[in-house]
Amino acid sequence: MKFVKWVFVLTFLLLLAWFSYLNATPVVINFFTIHYSLSVAFIVLITILLTVVFILTLLLPALLMCSLQNKKLRSRLKLKEQEVSNLRNISVKGIYDE
Repeated sequence: MKFVKWVFVLTFLLLLAWFSYLNATPVVINFFTIHYSLSVAFIVLITILLTVVFILTLLLPALLMCSLQNKKLRSRLKLKEQEVSNLRNISVKGIYDE
């Protein structure tokens, strides 16, 4: 499984390097009175990183709530399993007495 992961990561990095090589020409960005000259690949990379950060900030509260609920449910499950185990160990009196 680790081998497949490494192959996937290396393939992605090679594709990223190829994309960067093909899009290395600089592009002028006009932001009101500020002018920047950056490569297209760098602009795409920055845009993707900002998008990931934005999405993570939106999803972080939901992920934390799910994690907290998961911990609570696991503790309740552990208590219920212990209760079932205790009930199985209690001998039933009067059923087989004759």
